[in-house]
Amino acid sequence: MFRFTALAAAALLAGALSAQAATVTLFDDTFEADSAGVSNFITVKELANWKVTQGNVDILGAGFKCTGCIDLDGTSGGVPAKLETKQSFSFLDGITYTFSLFFSGGTQQETVTLGAIGSSFSVQAGNGPSVFTTTVVGSALTAPLFLSLSGPANNIGPYLDRVLVTYEAPSAVPLPAAAPLLLAALGGLGLVARRRRRA
Repeated sequence: MFRFTALAAAALLAGALSAQAATVTLFDDTFEADSAGVSNFITVKELANWKVTQGNVDILGAGFKCTGCIDLDGTSGGVPAKLETKQSFSFLDGITYTFSLFFSGGTQQETVTLGAIGSSFSVQAGNGPSVFTTTVVGSALTAPLFLSLSGPANNIGPYLDRVLVTYEAPSAVPLPAAAPLLLAALGGLGLVARRRRRA
């Protein structure tokens, strides 16, 4: 019994000492695949990782000094753009997710909303380079991400160049600094018990 307890404690200690929190990327779109070969701009209803469910978006090229960017206001869409990822993501209950939107600029400030897990956050973007970040506590569900532009569709919107969602992988509870001494003591007790049994 003692041997089993000592081995279990040693395994638990070794696992806890080697465990470290790691940032995991759930989704990262820089729109580079969309902008390849675009010199000025093109208006589209679908992107590599997104489907446009309302309005349209413009993929911007070097003429806008913005490669890997989309203008969420599109051209002559008539209505503000709404997008949804083609892929659904499995979110974990109680895990904190970090949502980030990166903008390279734009010519008019408008409200952009990123949503998932029944939550959303809205930012005012379009006046210049900016990064917006928020955290959301997850619920156990599988769902796509949603991205939308609010306000009038006037063909001039924020230039979005990245959408990033990350989370911290759960890690073991760290043990105190004296844990190696505890492990050595358990090993020593195991050796003493073994010698007594042989005698």
